[in-house]
Amino acid sequence: FKTAQKGVYNFKGAQITGPPKQTINISVISSALSTTTPNKNFSITMRECWPGEIFDKSQCIKCGNGAIQGELYADSQRFTLKASENECHQCPSQAYCWGGNNIGPKEGYWRIS
Repeated sequence: FKTAQKGVYNFKGAQITGPPKQTINISVISSALSTTTPNKNFSITMRECWPGEIFDKSQCIKCGNGAIQGELYADSQRFTLKASENECHQCPSQAYCWGGNNIGPKEGYWRIS
């Protein structure tokens, strides 16, 4: 699907997606490669979802502003985060949520470090 220019293939814009930690095998086949080895094989291992991201369909997606990965439980003047792998939840009224795992307590609340 691409044409080599000066012997170089450019795969700009190509995306590879897959579940976290899955290894994906890729073969590049071309008559321009050596006749003894007309294809090149590569293995790519997908990264894990980072804190503040959820796995949705085929990729890790960062929870947006006003949401967190997991649920915050507030009691009296503190809150704790119970992580969830598959859901972004609405930020509770006791906290600020700036997307991903970037959260902080509002005035009058604190969190255990």
